[in-house]
Amino acid sequence: MTRCIVWVASNPNCANHAFNVSNGDCFRWRDVRPQIAKKFSMTAGRPRTITQHAYRIRADLLGSLGHRLPAGMENLAGSEPPECRPDARLLLCFSFYAFVSDIPLNDIADIPADKIFMVELSDFAASALPPIEISRHYRLFPGEGHSPMQSFLREVIKTGYAGCLSVEVFNALYRQSDPFDTAHRSMACTTCILQSL
Repeated sequence: MTRCIVWVASNPNCANHAFNVSNGDCFRWRDVRPQIAKKFSMTAGRPRTITQHAYRIRADLLGSLGHRLPAGMENLAGSEPPECRPDARLLLCFSFYAFVSDIPLNDIADIPADKIFMVELSDFAASALPPIEISRHYRLFPGEGHSPMQSFLREVIKTGYAGCLSVEVFNALYRQSDPFDTAHRSMACTTCILQSL
């Protein structure tokens, strides 16, 4: 793992590329989030458990509530285990996919809060680039783009959801920045958006 990190950091051909590297360790967010929270003088929330067989299914292929989900929603469901009933399915709510699809956001308010597992936020600037290119390299922190982030969050709030907000940004420029500066910027942007609601 260390050799790979050194190779990525020192090889000019690796510049502006993202790498997913695993050494086989069993990574758990419940172990990492408290450390991140401590760094920012925050209290970590309690873990929210789901079946260990969980996986994500594109929302336009499978409806969780008996009807087609709004764009930007994905199911989080068990693969086959009997304990994963259709009524136990959870949703991930992605602002980016809702925005890039340019659909009305008011369907979000109809989703029961207990069906939403997590809400992920990312923004983007007006661009002629294909959505997949924006998604992989040019997302922005909440409030830095032209997306109706406040409207999206107001609709989420109407559901009664009070769980985690996650900033999911893939940006080639941010990858070159100091990680702590980038994390602080993410926190500042997200806090600013929330305070403006």
